[in-house]
Amino acid sequence: MKNTFYKKKSIFLIIFSFLSTLSISAEKVEAYYSGFSFIANSGNLPKLFPYTYEISKMKEEGSSQSLLDAAARKTVIDNQPDKFSLNILGENVNQKASLAKGQSIVCSIAMDNETVSIEHIDDFHRVVIFLSAQILFFDFNEKSIIGSFPFRLQFQDVITDGDPRENEGARIKSLVEDLIINKDKFGLSLMDEFSKRIKNLELKEKYKSRIQVANVIVEEKSLHALPKRYSENSYAFKRFLGQSFSTLLSSNQDISVLPFVLTGDENTENNISKAGGAIGGRMTTTFANGDAYNLTIPEADFTIDFTLRGYKKVLIEEKAAGSSWVYGTYSKVKVYESLMNKVYFDEKIKNGFSTIIPASQRDTDHWQYFQESTLVLMDQLTKQFSKQEKSWAKKHGSGSKTLKQLKKTYKILEKCK
Repeated sequence: MKNTFYKKKSIFLIIFSFLSTLSISAEKVEAYYSGFSFIANSGNLPKLFPYTYEISKMKEEGSSQSLLDAAARKTVIDNQPDKFSLNILGENVNQKASLAKGQSIVCSIAMDNETVSIEHIDDFHRVVIFLSAQILFFDFNEKSIIGSFPFRLQFQDVITDGDPRENEGARIKSLVEDLIINKDKFGLSLMDEFSKRIKNLELKEKYKSRIQVANVIVEEKSLHALPKRYSENSYAFKRFLGQSFSTLLSSNQDISVLPFVLTGDENTENNISKAGGAIGGRMTTTFANGDAYNLTIPEADFTIDFTLRGYKKVLIEEKAAGSSWVYGTYSKVKVYESLMNKVYFDEKIKNGFSTIIPASQRDTDHWQYFQESTLVLMDQLTKQFSKQEKSWAKKHGSGSKTLKQLKKTYKILEKCK
């Protein structure tokens, strides 16, 4: 009789535990999509996003809604995430958010970079367009960032019938518009990148640990290679490097990475005006409908410093048809925990990007090759935190020492998931 009682009790506990597990797993975090936005204050939008800003003022046909907002909302509706619920807010964000139960998590597609490079070669122009954004989640009531998942795209095109900068850049504007909302035109779009990124994204109301690219240092040997837009605005260049590393770390390790902001002596209103909308622990986000919020960025548990030590191009071979070059990027990356004064990664990392420049090319935008070399370095390093290949560590770092530190860093990245 006694054994029967304990057997029944055990069965009851197992069933109760199983049902509790089902209940917990069935509860998804709920968020509210609020619209397309820019990480910048409204006064800087024409300068930082000259084409996207103009597109944001366009209205959807037969509607008062912004063209970008309409495209973004359709993308959200058609591409619901698997691991959390994403609802659509109406036009009145304040009113709708107040109806949310408990913590009001708001989501936005937040544009953080627009770069267009045009190169004249023979009788055609080569256009390179770089766009990046973040899937930004913040607590609407606290105006505090919960998580950020950056994404980007790069596109190249050859234009043979005239200078694309003519007519106030109408052709470039059309290209940027298609690259944001129309995947059918070129087989890629920023909205499509968003849909792929958000599909398996795991949103949490609070992450156990946070990581952030906190400091970007650009040393003198790098300055000769910078294009005018960066040589005259070093803060914008640091912003580009910080955001690029954040984007690649987030996508390659599938983690939330806090937005990059300027710090220290750079943290002044004048400098922020040059670089965007981020000041120290705050970040201005301006929505396409005109709403703006000054968001608080929480303290990071783990910090990354990226130092660009220098750029160097080396001629490998020269022939009548053209010349072969390697564009080298030299960096130093440090990953550490400030509070515990503990360093996980502190290594010099290098990368070379090879290309052939035709002899007939009238002018060469060397920066695009240095940029590609830099982005490949960041992409490979952030992948190697988990891949941990001996051959890569030897070629791009210091060998066994680099490999050992890659393994240590991967352990802390796992804590950020």
